Amino acid sequence: MSIESLYACQKAPGKWSWQFVSAAGKESFLKILPEISEADLIRNVDKREVYHKKGIFVKFYMPAKDTFSQKARELFFPSAANEFNRLRMLQKMGIPAVTPLAYGKYGTRSVLITKEEPAVCSVAELFKEKYDSGTKLSDHFFSNWGKFVQKILTCKLYFADFHTGNLLYSSIKDDFVLVDPEGVKKTYALRKIRILRMLKRQLALPFEFYSKREALLFLSEITPASAEKMYYDILEYSSRYVRELQLPKRIKSFRKHKLIIDGIQRKETLLGIYPLENTVTKKLTSETADAVWERDYICSLHSLPLLHTVARVPGTGKIYLQTPGESAVDPQRCEELLERLKICGLSADDFDFCTDRYGRTLLIDKAAL
Repeated sequence: MSIESLYACQKAPGKWSWQFVSAAGKESFLKILPEISEADLIRNVDKREVYHKKGIFVKFYMPAKDTFSQKARELFFPSAANEFNRLRMLQKMGIPAVTPLAYGKYGTRSVLITKEEPAVCSVAELFKEKYDSGTKLSDHFFSNWGKFVQKILTCKLYFADFHTGNLLYSSIKDDFVLVDPEGVKKTYALRKIRILRMLKRQLALPFEFYSKREALLFLSEITPASAEKMYYDILEYSSRYVRELQLPKRIKSFRKHKLIIDGIQRKETLLGIYPLENTVTKKLTSETADAVWERDYICSLHSLPLLHTVARVPGTGKIYLQTPGESAVDPQRCEELLERLKICGLSADDFDFCTDRYGRTLLIDKAAL
């Protein structure tokens, strides 16, 4: 996608209709608008262009598909206006969210302008940063995180797209901030299945990189008397959701749209595409390599901490594995992972235990040993 939305806005600003929160916001944006260029582009996927300039974010929307229904939807219900109104709603309810400044509309295009929050990063980025540095987040962080999510549940808000990339953490305020709340809606009562879905998406990274203890710290702020029961409810829901809804679609897409770079098939996980550094090469039969790769993919969907297959050469038995560490495995962690394998319907006979380079206890596919 080209950056046509920005150019359309700069060339004919008078054709756009605007709603600003304040006159000062209008004046400052109209001064910045001509200065924004392709160099300020920070995201350009899914028919969205996002620019960052002088402390503000400018997000352009276009119809996701070139169909009549999508064009009609953006014409009558602009995505930018929906997100703008939801951000205002969250602010009125006392839930921290990014600050909306304005939205504009022209035909099937719309634009949302928000204020930059100081010293924030997404929770997903924070987990990745800690993982790469070999450190862990504090118990205080998990308790605070649980308190923030409890606020959302208490307000009877359902957020279908509540993954950790849509939640920012402010190190200055030691608090969390919602971003991209386009799918947030107020409900009369939150059904348990919706609560489980939201918590499952929030806990995907802790399930993969932390122990049960940290998950219980988070859940104790939500259900103090029954945190452990909620923990198992989430695991069972997660497994059912993956097996019945997510897995068939993902595996089909995974086989059809193979991510191949330089003749090597990579796998995208919660922490992105693994590089080939710090890996060991294994030569198996082609069928065994395919089975290892598929089990690795299934484990990543279940947020099970596997020593991952980072890549393979299609049509051969060559696969690349992360290099295991040399620390002794934690017996309590082994017991926890065996329990989760059983819940997820995966055979414990296919896996053994090892450590990563930070000494964390992980699963490893026996066929790749």
